[in-house]
Amino acid sequence: MKIQRHILKTADTLVSFIVFFSLIIAGVYACYALWDNSTIYAAADDVQIEMLKLKPEVKGARGPSFEDLLAINKDVRGWLTMDGTNIDYPVLQGRDNLSYINTDARTVVLTIMEDVSGSRIGG
Repeated sequence: MKIQRHILKTADTLVSFIVFFSLIIAGVYACYALWDNSTIYAAADDVQIEMLKLKPEVKGARGPSFEDLLAINKDVRGWLTMDGTNIDYPVLQGRDNLSYINTDARTVVLTIMEDVSGSRIGG
């Protein structure tokens, strides 16, 4: 009887340690996931600000032209702006639908792509 109690107590301690260790691992992973997401969102904000500097201006205004965008990346087909929203990005069309899935006109993050199954815009 004494041996059974000792075995049960040892098993209980072992299970408690495993549960505690698992919770610590889960907490560390959750902190890493939060940190990783915040750095990705911060990088996306920086890219959006940089892309807005490349946005072609209306004729007569100062700023880069559409030709300037084409000089940076030949896959640029246009610029999409929706007033009152945060949508203000270049539109790119690569050789396949995965060309710009995680990149932008300067190969960083964020763009709107056109499906390559249709005909090319402007050419």
